Amino acid sequence: MTLRLLALALGTFSLLLTAADQPRPRALEAAPPPSAQLEPAPDLATVVGSCSLGPRSCVEWEGSYAGVDLKGRCKKLKGTWGDAACPAARRIGSCRQRELSSDDRMVTISYAPVKPADAKAACGKQPRAVFLKGSGAEPPAGAAQR
Repeated sequence: MTLRLLALALGTFSLLLTAADQPRPRALEAAPPPSAQLEPAPDLATVVGSCSLGPRSCVEWEGSYAGVDLKGRCKKLKGTWGDAACPAARRIGSCRQRELSSDDRMVTISYAPVKPADAKAACGKQPRAVFLKGSGAEPPAGAAQR
């Protein structure tokens, strides 16, 4: 009886070691696509609205966003709606995020004094997003002048 238990224990141990040697499955979240894939077709790159979130960031929506309440999205973000693009001045970069089921794109723009590394890290946490560096010369509307 003791010999049977010993054989059973050795067999179980061998199976466990074999299973531990198997390669692990890949993570489900894929790396962000290259920035070229995030660029909409030229006719879809039109900014349909923006949402100023204060002196440090602004969101632009590009594409058609047919049937989407962008003003409602801006209100939920506690931002100020605008029909034009976000200011280009003092941009340190933008996080371009493709919508899951369309060619529409949401672009979150960061302004100084936000550090590019911080903006890039925040963008890296978003699905289907890529960070692009960029700069300007004047502060966005509402930014404190120094």
